[in-house]
Amino acid sequence: MYIRTPKKYRAGHRPRRNLFNFRWLWLWVLTPLVAFGGWQLYERRAELAPPIERALDGAMMGIRGGIATAVAPTPTPRPDPSQALAAADSAWQSGAVEEALNAYRQVLPDVPNDVMRHYFVAMGLIMDGRYAEAVEASEAAINADPFSADAWAIHAYALAENDRQREGIAAALQALSLDPDNPRALAYLANAYYLNNQIELANQTVARALEADSESPDAYFVSGQLNYFSTFDFGAALRDYETTLQYMPNYLRARINIAYIQMSEGDYESARDTLLTVTELNPNNLDALFALSFLYLSGLGDANQALEPVQRCVTLDPQNRTCLFYLGNVQRQLGNNTEALRIYRQLIDTGTENPSHFLALARTYIDGAGDCESAIPVLQTGYRLEGNATVPNVDRLVAFEELLTTCGVSAAVPTAEATAEATPAS
Repeated sequence: MYIRTPKKYRAGHRPRRNLFNFRWLWLWVLTPLVAFGGWQLYERRAELAPPIERALDGAMMGIRGGIATAVAPTPTPRPDPSQALAAADSAWQSGAVEEALNAYRQVLPDVPNDVMRHYFVAMGLIMDGRYAEAVEASEAAINADPFSADAWAIHAYALAENDRQREGIAAALQALSLDPDNPRALAYLANAYYLNNQIELANQTVARALEADSESPDAYFVSGQLNYFSTFDFGAALRDYETTLQYMPNYLRARINIAYIQMSEGDYESARDTLLTVTELNPNNLDALFALSFLYLSGLGDANQALEPVQRCVTLDPQNRTCLFYLGNVQRQLGNNTEALRIYRQLIDTGTENPSHFLALARTYIDGAGDCESAIPVLQTGYRLEGNATVPNVDRLVAFEELLTTCGVSAAVPTAEATAEATPAS
């Protein structure tokens, strides 16, 4: 290795110096030129600044572009999404909601910030009865545009339909903070109030939604819900649902509820036709499948015809408590007690806290094989849940008490600690 070392000092030796050192000649020559150039730049700074700034900006852009080119991966060619979006929109408008959902989901990676297409996906999932998926889709709508009142509104709708009414109210209020007169936000706030049993607030809010937009299908649908399930004014509810479809023909939930009104009037043929118009274009609509099963069993008394649609609902969504409960009922009607027990236990395993579900399982234990040992803990849990309800159902309480007495157990409402192990094993 070569190491540079200083020369040793030799005593008595002095280096020879010149009076004028040529090594510094360049400094004497250039200094006046630099000083003069600097003075000229200062004097003409207003004239020269823009070209210099443009030159610097161009240099910086070139550097950034070079870095980006060096770091960024080779872009993957994507097809023009316009035709796919047009096809999805056409399916949506025609009422083929499931076809539209599939199309939107395929094209959304190409238009990730298209908040209204995200909105359509969430709305379509709600109308298809797939409420848990709708929550995720509504979150994607918010991610697409956190300042969209419509995105927060559909999130409120999805949350409320998933028994998360308080969160739904908060999301709707967030939407209204962005757009105080947004009719969708007002309608879905009213829906969350209604599902949270705040009926007066729901009525006031849906009225505000209709004031904001007298042609809002969302507001008319929620008004129909209030008339149907709160005041039991079926005529007013029917008019609301029909108006909903006038402004939004693909609002499938309104069509399904019209079928229920037709059933309540004993017009089962019209109800069947109404539901088949939904399933013709949307064969996997969970709400329509359940309604068909309900029509066949509760309306026409035909358990055999009721079995296929509700089985299909459970196959599509094994966690669907409504369809699981009804499938168990259908199996009991058919005398398939063992299968009914399996279905009801599957229902309990979903984490349900609906006392009716526990009552159905307990009855099946007792009626099928007189199995009080298995039924007692189920009855105690269901009885406690019913007793702790905000408004307990008196008829169910009496049913729990009678079955507990049949099994030789006190009908006193047990504490949560006493029934901590009451949930049956699957």
